[in-house]
Amino acid sequence: LEEGPHLSPDGLALVFSSNRGNGAGGDDLWRTQRGARDEQWGVPELLGGASNGASDRGPSFANDGARVYFSSNRTGSYDIYYFDYPNGVALSVPSLSQPDADDLDISTTPDTLYAVLVRGKRPATASRMSTNMTWTVRNGIAGVSCGDDECRAPFISADRRFVVLSRRAGGGQYHLVAARRAQAADNFGPLEDMVGANGPSALDTDPALSADGCELYFVSDRDGDRDLFVATRR
Repeated sequence: LEEGPHLSPDGLALVFSSNRGNGAGGDDLWRTQRGARDEQWGVPELLGGASNGASDRGPSFANDGARVYFSSNRTGSYDIYYFDYPNGVALSVPSLSQPDADDLDISTTPDTLYAVLVRGKRPATASRMSTNMTWTVRNGIAGVSCGDDECRAPFISADRRFVVLSRRAGGGQYHLVAARRAQAADNFGPLEDMVGANGPSALDTDPALSADGCELYFVSDRDGDRDLFVATRR
């Protein structure tokens, strides 16, 4: 199974989680690279410095591609970790982790001052004033209402004005939905289905948008297994 794809800011590296063979055992972190945006992706490589055989999920590039945040249950519940890309060792981020809740699916802006994540099955927001300060986590994403639906895997754009996530309505499959706002300090508008990307009856989740907004990577089971897909616009 492949999960949680995320593009580097230059669009030339893709990190993701997978339980494929030749890993550390469990859901491990992998990367694939390409020489240019119009080239095919290379053979995936295990990010062995960060993966340790636990369930490592939802990697997200930060610090303009120099660092990757992710979730891991290596100490019990899912907490947030980071490593210096590509060969660093995983370190915990206590200010992004709550001991009595699973913290998952983090997506940070390239400056690593703002993030969205899931805490206890509900979306949350994290922010800080500078990179040498600790994070403050708040419940919810301004204006984004999931109601009784379950929402997961939020992704925030670099300018903080576009959010895309996966929502499961009425116990059905997860589908991709998105919302916009005019300014980063505003509330988001209503969630709208991403019609061109969603399969009619498939699970579609774990979205990540390229910096220019032209490529949307996500996970879908429309062909049977959970694999990585990309939707493009020109």
